[in-house]
Amino acid sequence: MEKSIEVYDIAKCPLCGKTHKYSLAVLRSSFLYGASDTLAEKRVRRLFTCPTTGEDFEVVVTLQDDPKNKIASVSVEGPIKENE
Repeated sequence: MEKSIEVYDIAKCPLCGKTHKYSLAVLRSSFLYGASDTLAEKRVRRLFTCPTTGEDFEVVVTLQDDPKNKIASVSVEGPIKENE
């Protein structure tokens, strides 16, 4: 399995109305056989914490799922600070 960090943008936080960026840890499993060549979308529901209010809110995240490297799990690592 391969772990990658992907950036996810929240254009307008439902709690404070600001824009936030979060890092997501995406774990992918490799498949050698039986995979088609078409890309698909994977939707997962995750809790995010607003860095302004400290409250949690739920978002459905859509990621590209490569047919030979399927998404096994997605976890929210946390918000990315503005200066990073």
